[in-house]
Amino acid sequence: MSILRKTMIAVLAALPALAVAEDYPKLSGELSTKVQADRFYDTQPKINRRNNAFAEIDLGFKAEASEALSLQGSIKGEQVRNNARDSRYFEDEGFYFEKLFANYEQAGFTLRAGKYGPAFGWAFDSAKSVGLYANVLAADYEVKEKIGAGLAYKADLEKAGSHELAFSLFQADHSFLSQSVVNAPKRNDRNLGRRGRTHRSDGGVSNDGEFDSYTLALTGQKFGFAEGLGYTVGMQRQARGTNNRFTQEGYVGGLEYDWKIDDAWSLRPLVEWTQINHVDGGTSNRSYLTSGARLGWNEWYLAASRTGRENRQSNNAANAETTDQLKAVAAGYKFGFGLLVELGWRETTERAVEAKAYGGRVSYVLAF
Repeated sequence: MSILRKTMIAVLAALPALAVAEDYPKLSGELSTKVQADRFYDTQPKINRRNNAFAEIDLGFKAEASEALSLQGSIKGEQVRNNARDSRYFEDEGFYFEKLFANYEQAGFTLRAGKYGPAFGWAFDSAKSVGLYANVLAADYEVKEKIGAGLAYKADLEKAGSHELAFSLFQADHSFLSQSVVNAPKRNDRNLGRRGRTHRSDGGVSNDGEFDSYTLALTGQKFGFAEGLGYTVGMQRQARGTNNRFTQEGYVGGLEYDWKIDDAWSLRPLVEWTQINHVDGGTSNRSYLTSGARLGWNEWYLAASRTGRENRQSNNAANAETTDQLKAVAAGYKFGFGLLVELGWRETTERAVEAKAYGGRVSYVLAF
């Protein structure tokens, strides 16, 4: 029996023994839907010019047995194959459990066990990203779909700010939850994006069957001297898998400031630096620097961002250093009933391949 199943059975068995309030148990959640269309109009080589229209669906839920204990999760729908040459229109969409974990909160402490994304940085997070396309390269180092356990402590120090220290111990998910449905790419699929079920033999960092990978993160916000200031610092270690030479290690630090200029105007600059050594268990070391700002006026926003990615080989190979970059601008408007409409443009250089694209996205979140 897998560790995930054992954890869930133990949590469910404990529920009858809990002294629950009259309002429990209860179920809540939200359905987030995004529909996006991109047009790559200027690329080198020209063969990469294409259209891509797709949907991203995230169904999050929280089943609360008491004020402290809950079962939380999310089902994700997105394109599960990569295709850099052919135009696609809502093709290759698949669904899978991105998260499913038991969560216990008491006296500032949070304990969770199951499948989730351990904390490490925030520039990749659409909730933190300043606008459309701003997180394209930062998504490289997101730590997600891991099976394990985490402990966090949050302290409110009044004028000194609110701070949370979080530690997670994990391995890659190779349980039944890693299987995508509707579309499940085969292991030898040349356009493999997100695989079907993961196996230990697939390799990859943290996919070694042991709980010997970890993240440690410290975040803070709401300082008395600067209400809008926030920070994050963290480190990670992901053990090498069966086909990897090295253990991946990483460090991150970031700052943001949410400045409420007046009732109508706001400004939110963000900067984040990340260093990843032995990327995916190989010889490549990468450093990222993401910077951007979002100017808001009532329900409108205008954003600009840049990410630089330096690639270095640790084995002194020829062509050992390359530089990739992303430049993006975006604008958006949120209607009174909650629909967000965004337009954006981006220019990327990755491994000497240049591409320019423009596109749009509509988003809506329905809470229940």
